[in-house]
Amino acid sequence: MSGIIGTSRSKSKVVGKSLDTAKVWARSNNDADKLSTFGVSSLADTGTGVITVTFSTAFANVNYVAATMTSDKSGTFMHFCRIADQTTTTCTFQNWENNVAADGGSYHLIIFGE
Repeated sequence: MSGIIGTSRSKSKVVGKSLDTAKVWARSNNDADKLSTFGVSSLADTGTGVITVTFSTAFANVNYVAATMTSDKSGTFMHFCRIADQTTTTCTFQNWENNVAADGGSYHLIIFGE
């Protein structure tokens, strides 16, 4: 939708502005290899099921929205993935399976914000 600019049918007041476009997205495997990313300078495996993403450009504040999803090594989606910590320069998320921290097969992250 961010490619649609200036149409009268759009109800969005932010079409074509930075808030309607993901500032960061990443897909990685369980050892934090960057398979495909945008706005990411590094990914680090910082513990069991924990990935820390360092952004290429800092966010203006920590009021950004991050969504994550993980799968196990067979491709089945895991039970729970949560944002463990977020700063203007990094976001750490952790994967849980059956209430236990667990490495995933792949991690997916998308962030919107200023």
